[in-house]
Amino acid sequence: MSESNNTSFEAEEEELFEHIDNEDEQKINEFLDGKKQIWKYKSKDNDNSTPLHIAVYKKSYNITKKLIEYCKEYNSEGLKEFIDEKNNQETTAIHFASFKGSVKIIKLLVENGANIYAVTKRKLNIFHYASQGNKPTSLMYFYLNFYVFAKEKDPRIIQLLKDKDAGGSTPLHWAAYSNAEDILLYMIYLKIFENDQEREDFINQKDVQGYTALHLSVSSKSIRIVMKLLQSGANSEIKDKKGNDPLQLAINKKQKEIADVIRNNQNCQMCNMKAPVKQIKKSIKNIILVFSVQALVTFIIFAAVLPIAFRNDNADSNVYYHFIFIIYVFFLALFIMLYLALLIINPGIVQPNNLNRLKDLVDGDIELNKYCYECYREKSKDIKHCIICHKCYYGFDHHCFWINKCVAKNNYCVFLWFLVEAFLYLLIVLLISIFGIIHLIGGNDNNPYIYYFPLFTLRSDFLCDNRIYYYVLNISLILLDLFFIIPETLLLILHLHIYCTNYREKKNKMNTLCLKSGSTTVEAALMKSDENSLDSSGE
Repeated sequence: MSESNNTSFEAEEEELFEHIDNEDEQKINEFLDGKKQIWKYKSKDNDNSTPLHIAVYKKSYNITKKLIEYCKEYNSEGLKEFIDEKNNQETTAIHFASFKGSVKIIKLLVENGANIYAVTKRKLNIFHYASQGNKPTSLMYFYLNFYVFAKEKDPRIIQLLKDKDAGGSTPLHWAAYSNAEDILLYMIYLKIFENDQEREDFINQKDVQGYTALHLSVSSKSIRIVMKLLQSGANSEIKDKKGNDPLQLAINKKQKEIADVIRNNQNCQMCNMKAPVKQIKKSIKNIILVFSVQALVTFIIFAAVLPIAFRNDNADSNVYYHFIFIIYVFFLALFIMLYLALLIINPGIVQPNNLNRLKDLVDGDIELNKYCYECYREKSKDIKHCIICHKCYYGFDHHCFWINKCVAKNNYCVFLWFLVEAFLYLLIVLLISIFGIIHLIGGNDNNPYIYYFPLFTLRSDFLCDNRIYYYVLNISLILLDLFFIIPETLLLILHLHIYCTNYREKKNKMNTLCLKSGSTTVEAALMKSDENSLDSSGE
């Protein structure tokens, strides 16, 4: 090629890349009117990238399609080579498309023969790039179309998720390092793991430096990803090649909040005052524990506390004892009824979308960052996901371990009443136990039959001979009661505060609506608001 021709070729290159960079479709069309060998063009300023690389990176579907159609018309034999052309980093157009998360462009490239298994010089694949760009849409497109709904499932797609680059990093490592929370969660909860142990092994893989995804999330200062990884089964005790576990790494980097989260990973979360920061699985053990403790407390109350606390020299006229007995039984029955109601009531589960619906969303080039990573339902202020139940709920408040389910829109009022009733019940038990201790200390044991009980009568000499056991039972009951009533009181105060705050906000919102609409009642304001919305939609 002569020097003048070479200069002309370079000028054409520069002109086309300028038009693509400016996304000027009209000038690109004018430029391509003449037959030009665009498949040979390379950008000197962008690692020798082709026009297709730049168009895909700019996320311009129309320009990408135009370039492919042009090459198909004038160089059909070299089309696949043009699509899979690599720059200096050996990155192809499909890598950039995956990074940008444009399903329309990905489909266009795939339909024209793009190699989705291509890797770069550093062994990065399409999922490494999707992780860097936090694009779960790219991940789910390949997973659904080449694995779930493919006529012949291609296991290489799943292997790409586990493949490591030159530094030993998986796509999950890159997601953690890039603060890419959305795609990280989609990867962790893909339906490709046979059990929880296999998922945990995937999460806890090491790179060449011994870093796990948890180490990298600490390095990137992402407290949310640290929490999500811990909740999903990340091991906080794995050490890198320098002997640092994630906690020590956080301390070294002076990340106090992250260090506190990891340090508290082993703490018991009894009162749900904060979200759990470790993997927790649903279990009925706490429900069995509630009924067991309740049975024990009831036995001690009936057998050793009430007869002593409210004894009288004339057992037949012991009005106080009968009154307290009725009150205790009433609150006990109410406690059990409300607890059973919480176990039975549906908290407000949002029905998840199936994979067919998800495929429709992905093929429609919908950003999955706005959708739940397990239920595939659109996120909103009113719908939240529980990482323990693996379900979405309307009006989600928290997951309660004592009822082994979530507290949400449908059962929140019952839960609030249960907290009030439980507080009163525990208070009654505490007072009865204290009265029992007082009567044991200063009681009169002359009457041999003064310890009346509906099922049997305790002889006073039996009490005198075994007084130490009654002290132990009463004191044990007081300590057990205090163990539960203190956190229960804090939880009750917290939820009453939340309820009152939400009520005030809702009331202020309704009052504002009334003022704006000029109505005197909330109902009228809502009707007027609906009419205005209908009018605007009609326009």
